[in-house]
Amino acid sequence: MKSHVKVLLALATFALTPVAMAANFPQPTGQYEGTTSGSFTFCFNSSFQEVACGTAGEIVVPSTLLNVGYETFDKQGNICAVSTGTISDLPVNASPPQVLKNVITVSKVTDYDPSTGAGDATVANYVVGDCHGATFDNPTGATPISTGAYHFVVSQQGKRIDEALTQLTDPVGGVGDFSISAVLFSQ
Repeated sequence: MKSHVKVLLALATFALTPVAMAANFPQPTGQYEGTTSGSFTFCFNSSFQEVACGTAGEIVVPSTLLNVGYETFDKQGNICAVSTGTISDLPVNASPPQVLKNVITVSKVTDYDPSTGAGDATVANYVVGDCHGATFDNPTGATPISTGAYHFVVSQQGKRIDEALTQLTDPVGGVGDFSISAVLFSQ
């Protein structure tokens, strides 16, 4: 029995050493396809104009989001994505969803740890412009419709990226609570 305990302790010690834990997950580069989904709230006044959440008399409209698209990552941590999706109010009812075509999402990796494959990035969403690889082309100088940040983890030898939105706002401040995530696969 004592020899089994010694073997288990030796294996556990080996498994926890830095050599055994060392991994190498290079920062993603190339093209990925993915799906983003989740829920969030919009805040409106009684005339259904968007207002900052927390405004007296606000009407809170819970909504759901589903987007599909592709993203291109470069070696400098620039990311440009094009997606199409829908936003529906909750509970789902007879009214049609808002369809958003060719939404441009521009991100920049702010930190990344190749030993864990985890990192963080800023994000801005636009309804104009185009992606040329990981470079955003914004010929009209448009401002983003929303901004935020997300945390991501690279897995499956760089073939998969999971993302969780950690910050989200729009120019009015009319976005409240949210829970939005994405899964990307290397093409």
